[in-house]
Amino acid sequence: MDFYAVKFFATSSLTAEVIVGYMFGKQKGTPEYKVLSIPKSKLPKFELPDINLSYIEYKSKLEELYYTAIKDSTVLDLNKQFLAFVQSTIKRYGPEIINAKMFLGVRDSDVAIIKAILSEIFEEWEGEVNLRIVAEKLTYQDLVWLMTQNRSFSEKEKSYLNRVDVLSSPEVLPLSDPLNGMTINNLDVGIRFIHWL
Repeated sequence: MDFYAVKFFATSSLTAEVIVGYMFGKQKGTPEYKVLSIPKSKLPKFELPDINLSYIEYKSKLEELYYTAIKDSTVLDLNKQFLAFVQSTIKRYGPEIINAKMFLGVRDSDVAIIKAILSEIFEEWEGEVNLRIVAEKLTYQDLVWLMTQNRSFSEKEKSYLNRVDVLSSPEVLPLSDPLNGMTINNLDVGIRFIHWL
């Protein structure tokens, strides 16, 4: 397991809001996350993403929902406050600590730890929350495969990918970090000569 992805859906009886989002990370570092809070009165206007979708699909649908939802001034105002709250709460607990605990919780399939972490983040905002989660263990190969599944290829690319020599070639993964989005094209590849005296 190289990465974890936790998709969540939370409701509260205290406030009339629904929270959807995800947290994604690797063993060390800080988590990547996206959260969206929608008042229950506004829910009929939006289609919430299914947390059972693959991480890449879920993330894509959540991004679409986010940009559609914040066009509503009520949702926008709520989420400005909510995002500031989530960021300050994560900063207070320590993003590296939260990330490490989430990684271990997913690795060990410990749902209680994952729910406890997310509940602690949301409880000051929402009070006690009813939380549904789906956690995924991901490898570099999984991410590459998931990303290519959502990409449309031109006819020329398809014909190249279906060549016998390409189909039988070993799988090659990028050396760059997919969290930072650096592609292989950003690397300065060349020959370096060392002159010994």
